[in-house]
Amino acid sequence: MQLGANERDIMSELTGALDSMMQAGEESVPYQFWREARGDMQDMFLAVKQSDDIMVQNQLYGKAVVNMGYVDHLFSELDKLCFRDFERFSKCIKDLREYADLQRMLFGSLAARGRMFTDIALNAINYCYMEQDSEELRQIARNIIEKENLSVFSFEREDEEIECHFDDQAGMYYTMEEDMRVYLPIEYFPTEEAAVKYMNGLRWEQDDRSPHQYFNERMEVPEGAVVMDAGVAEGNFSVPIVKRVKKLYLVECDPLYVKALQWTFKDYMDKVVIVDKLLARHANKYSTCIDEIMQGEQLDYLKMDIEGAEVLALQGGERTLAASQNIKCNICVYHRLHDNEKITEILTRHGMEVRNTPGYMLFHLDKKYPYYPRKGLAQAVKISRAQ
Repeated sequence: MQLGANERDIMSELTGALDSMMQAGEESVPYQFWREARGDMQDMFLAVKQSDDIMVQNQLYGKAVVNMGYVDHLFSELDKLCFRDFERFSKCIKDLREYADLQRMLFGSLAARGRMFTDIALNAINYCYMEQDSEELRQIARNIIEKENLSVFSFEREDEEIECHFDDQAGMYYTMEEDMRVYLPIEYFPTEEAAVKYMNGLRWEQDDRSPHQYFNERMEVPEGAVVMDAGVAEGNFSVPIVKRVKKLYLVECDPLYVKALQWTFKDYMDKVVIVDKLLARHANKYSTCIDEIMQGEQLDYLKMDIEGAEVLALQGGERTLAASQNIKCNICVYHRLHDNEKITEILTRHGMEVRNTPGYMLFHLDKKYPYYPRKGLAQAVKISRAQ
């Protein structure tokens, strides 16, 4: 089934009507005209909704994409404003028009190529358009529609040629980074190809264009710093800094990665402390917390990537965050959709200036909100040190 002429005419007429409303001034658009235009536009949205329902019934995609609740909400807001606040009125018209454009793009793509959109893609598209006020997010939605691009990162990157070697004594593959051997657990990376693929993934993650890149001018680790790396994995954050720090706490609960870290950092154990427990809000037999690890010691730098437990772990470090006068924090906020707001609130409350890394990630492992775009890192500096 392809999109028929009637549906295309409806979308064209709707866009034209909304364009006219956008261009009209407060005095030239009387109340009665708005009432008539409102009825026409709502009828057109209902017609598009009927076309949408037919496509669902014919299994061209899994669920309806025209959200009449969202459309009705915009109309309700427009009724309340009704030219009394023309700036806000124009903003609502703009949102209504952009939502019409979204439907036209979806139907046009379907008509041109018979493309079927997954529910995951539709959820992400509607989130970008209806729940957020960001042109950058709307562009992500357009990319999903036009290119079916659901990659975690929006940029493309060629794989590098990475040399990988096997250490018979350690029983693991390793690559050379910063003149150090970085070991990878043999249970996770049993072949040279698997190890190389993983290391290329890390290069992609830490690319200059990536929202997941840890280091920039503001977030460099100071010489002689006391650092905690929570969620170390193979150690890609800590390897470049170990030579210049005073003390390095490596918090990693996976015993296979702990074994690899012992080989990677074996020449620096005079300053490295490996903590092989979960990082949590409270300390018990199986977990620890930031305050228990630090025991009142000043912390200069905290990096955290612990698969969605970041909020709880920060709550377990309230005393340390408050007492550490020169602290910088580099915290992953993408594991759960709304963690960025929660983590920003905690860090701000402790006197830090928080900035997100540029861009968005389409994180795929969030079971509740897969591929919903979200920020990568919250990077914070105590205001006394803020640049």
